[in-house]
Amino acid sequence: MPQESNRGSGDDEFVASVEIVAAELHLPPPPVVYATPEQRAALLSQTVATQVAAGWRVESQGPISAILVTGTPVNHVLQLLLTVFTCGLWAPIWLLLALTSRERRAQVAVDDFGNVYVQQLR
Repeated sequence: MPQESNRGSGDDEFVASVEIVAAELHLPPPPVVYATPEQRAALLSQTVATQVAAGWRVESQGPISAILVTGTPVNHVLQLLLTVFTCGLWAPIWLLLALTSRERRAQVAVDDFGNVYVQQLR
């Protein structure tokens, strides 16, 4: 049994007629609204505060962007000392830590229009 659509053929005609009327009126595009520097700074600080509450920490921050970091680096000097003192028994644990523990970085930026972007960095 075929399914019936909720849209009727009249809906397509209405959309087409609205597009024709808009084209005939030569309406100007909507004005571009830029965010002020204060608004951009407020959006950035709000986003950074949210990320810090989720466990990230701020590595650097400027007026419109910030670099956030999560995770902890491996202390290789400590791991080397543990490996030497345990006659190599600590080496597999060190290898496991080196392969699984890493820092992740993300850049948070606010563009001219007030849009917030979060980009994962390598």
